[in-house]
Amino acid sequence: MSAIIRTSMNTDLSNLCWKSRNFLEPRWLSLHQLWGEPNPEQLSKYMCRYTSIFLKEILNATTQQSWRLVAGRPILKEQEGTTQGSFGFCTSSGLFFDHCWVQSVDLIVDITADQFGAEVVIISPVKDSRYHPNLEEADFHQEITKLSHHPEKWLREWMNLSKPHEKSFDLYRR
Repeated sequence: MSAIIRTSMNTDLSNLCWKSRNFLEPRWLSLHQLWGEPNPEQLSKYMCRYTSIFLKEILNATTQQSWRLVAGRPILKEQEGTTQGSFGFCTSSGLFFDHCWVQSVDLIVDITADQFGAEVVIISPVKDSRYHPNLEEADFHQEITKLSHHPEKWLREWMNLSKPHEKSFDLYRR
């Protein structure tokens, strides 16, 4: 594939990620409020699985790649991160956090890593040293199914804002 086409694809992907992030932020705030939490400094806090379920459907419907959910869960799941267990999202200070993202054959897409001090939208090669998966989608299917009611609602809202001729989404009830 030529560099020009690849750059164009990445620009389109980046635009879609930013559009998705902007769409999701008020919904994340609503969830935090529903849980009775004070507004977090980063709205994306605790939103990675919900967001990844949503984003996977959007990316599969609108890009030429196949996307799947991937996660990393450290041995010790600490809310403030842990140095034990080399799985999840690794910060620049070496702390690992339980995290979920969307991945294709060659790319990672993550729009919630800012909760760990990273960029708001990350599109990077699968070899990105911050990402350490130990769970594939099948490994946490029950968890995904349990969490999917919010992303399903968000997908319906997204579709209502989209053009009627766009592809409808196969919601996560497999």
